[in-house]
Amino acid sequence: MNKWLIFWGMGLFCLCQEHIALALPASPGSGYALDFDGIDDFVSCGHSSRFDVTDQLTLAAWFNPATCSAPYFQMIARKGDSYYLGLYGNKPYCRIYTTAWKEVTSSFVLLPNTWYYLTMTYNRYLGGGITQNLEDFNNVLIRDTVLIPIGTGSDWDTHMREIGNILYEPNDSDPNKKYKAFYSGHSGAYWGNNVYIGYAYSADGNNWTKVGKVISRSAEDPYVVNNNGVYYLYAEDKEDVPFRNIRLYTSDDCITWTDMGDVFDILGGGNPPEWQAKDVSSPLVWIDDNDVWYLMYEGRGPMTGGMIGLAYSTDGINWTRDGNAPVLTGAGPGMWDANQVVPDDIMKINSVYYLIYHGAGLYPPTGFWPGLATSTDLHTWNRCSWNPILRGTDTLMFAHDEHYNMVGELEETYPPKGIYRYLAYIASSPRLYVNGVEYPYITRNYCDNAPNRPDKKDFIIGKSPTGATYCYDGLIDDVSVWNKALDQEEITNSMYGVIDYLDPNLIAYWPFNESSGYIAYDSSANGINGCLGGNCYAQQSATPERVFIGCESVPQCTTFEDLAEMAGNWLREVAACSEGDRDGDGMVNFSDFAMLAGNWFSGECP
Repeated sequence: MNKWLIFWGMGLFCLCQEHIALALPASPGSGYALDFDGIDDFVSCGHSSRFDVTDQLTLAAWFNPATCSAPYFQMIARKGDSYYLGLYGNKPYCRIYTTAWKEVTSSFVLLPNTWYYLTMTYNRYLGGGITQNLEDFNNVLIRDTVLIPIGTGSDWDTHMREIGNILYEPNDSDPNKKYKAFYSGHSGAYWGNNVYIGYAYSADGNNWTKVGKVISRSAEDPYVVNNNGVYYLYAEDKEDVPFRNIRLYTSDDCITWTDMGDVFDILGGGNPPEWQAKDVSSPLVWIDDNDVWYLMYEGRGPMTGGMIGLAYSTDGINWTRDGNAPVLTGAGPGMWDANQVVPDDIMKINSVYYLIYHGAGLYPPTGFWPGLATSTDLHTWNRCSWNPILRGTDTLMFAHDEHYNMVGELEETYPPKGIYRYLAYIASSPRLYVNGVEYPYITRNYCDNAPNRPDKKDFIIGKSPTGATYCYDGLIDDVSVWNKALDQEEITNSMYGVIDYLDPNLIAYWPFNESSGYIAYDSSANGINGCLGGNCYAQQSATPERVFIGCESVPQCTTFEDLAEMAGNWLREVAACSEGDRDGDGMVNFSDFAMLAGNWFSGECP
C-alpha cells in the first residue's frame, strides 16, 4: 500500500508495529518499491481501454530520483502519446494530449535521493464558458465546426480574407438575427482591391444565413457596433491606395449601407518615428460604459511592422489619438509576434480588458497567429504566458451569449476554408502537485488541431513506450491512475494511502509491494497487472529491482477506531466489532489489530 503500510492481497496481511507518522509524509512509507536503472528498466501495464481518458485524469506516484540535474527528461509513467508524468532536469513535469499538447513544468526544485509524491490532474472543462478571468483559460482552442463556409463556383467569397466581429443582439425584433457576423472575402487571387465586406445572420449562433456582399466599395477588416439602433461599420479602405485609412459606413438593417467617408487617416512623427505614417487599418471599435467611443487600430510605417494604437471619440466620427505612441508593439527578437501585431477583438470583464490580436515574427515558423493580452487601462498590456492561443489560424473574434466562445478564420492551407467555431470553455492545462502542494508553474501549449489521435501504446512506468528513451533513474512506488481530477484533499488522502480500491474512478493502483516475482499487481477492481521488464514470468535485462524501504514510527492509539482511522478506514467495520487489549500487554496496538484481523501476521515486518 502507501503510507499506512498495511499490505492486503497475495494472501498477506502485514501490520508494521511502528509505522504511521501524522506529519506530512517524506516517503511512501514501508514495504517495497521498484529501483529503475536509468538505462532500460521499465514496467509494462499493457493497453487497457480504461486508460483512454479524455475529460478528466489524475496520475500520481511516489518517486525518489537518483539524479535530477541533467537537462533531460525522465519518465515516471507514460500512456503512449496521451499523457505522462516525469521530470525535466530538476523540475517536475507533465503533459497531456487531447487535440493538442498541454504541458506544465513546475517551479519546484527536486533534490536527488529524496522522496516526493508527484500528482498530475487534468479537467478538460472547468466551467461553462470564459466568464471571469481569461488567464484561467490557458488552453489551446479546439476547432469544432465551420459556421460560415466559403462560397463556391462564381461566388464573390470563394476565399475568406479577414473576419470582423459578431454582434449578439438577443432583443432584435427578428429572432432569426440575434447573431450578426461581418467578414471580408474575395474571388480568385487576392491583389488588394478585389476584397469586399459580407454579412451573415443566425438565430442560434450555429446555423447561419449568408446575405452576401453588402458594400460595393473594396474594403476588408470590418468591425461593427450598434449605437441606438444605428449600425456603424468601420473597415480598412482598399481603394485609397496604398490603403492608408479607415472608412465608416452606417445602416439601420445591416444590408443597405451609407458611405460616410474616411474617418481616420495616417499621421507622421511619433515614437517610434513614423510608426503610423504609411497606413492605418484593422479597426476595432467599442462604446465603453461611460459612452466614450474607443478605437484600436494597426499603424504601419515605412520601416516598421504593425503596431497597435488607441484613439477615442464622442460620436464615432471625429477621433482623437491617445498620444502619438503605440500601446502594443512587437514582443521582441525571436518571439512569435516580434514583427507585427494587429487588433482583432476585445471584451471587458470585471474592469479587465481582454484583447485578441494576431501577430507575426521575423523568423520561422512564419505566419499570423492569434494571441491574448490583458489591461485595466488600455495603455499597459500584459501578454498571456501561453500565447499564441492557436496555431494554423489567422484571426479570431469573440462570440458570446451566456458564455464567450471564439470563432476564427482558418488559413488557406487547411481546407475546407471558412469561419470556424473554436470551443472556448474554460479548459485547463494540467495541474501539478508536489507532496500535495501546487507550486507555481510554467505552461506551454502546442496546437495541431488534429482530432484525438488513436493511441494503442502500452501504459509504461519508468521510460517512454518506444525504445530505451527518457529512462528513469531511481525509485518509484505507489503509482495510481484515475479517470477523475482529484482535488487537493483527495490528493493528500491518496498520498497518505487513503485509497478506496473499489472506487469506480480508480483505473489502476500498483503498490509494488510484492517481495519477489515479475508481476506488479493492480490493487484496484480492474486487475490491470504490470510486467516487470515487459515479462511477467522471467527476469529480463530491463527488469527493475525490488527494494525494501522499511517502516516508520507510529504514535500509540487508544482504541481500534484510532487504528482504523490511521489505516485509511478500510478496516473500520472490523475494528468496530471489538475493543480492548487482546494480547494482554496493557496497550491497544497493532499486535491486537493483527490478532483481530485473524492473526495472519503479527510481529516485525520482514
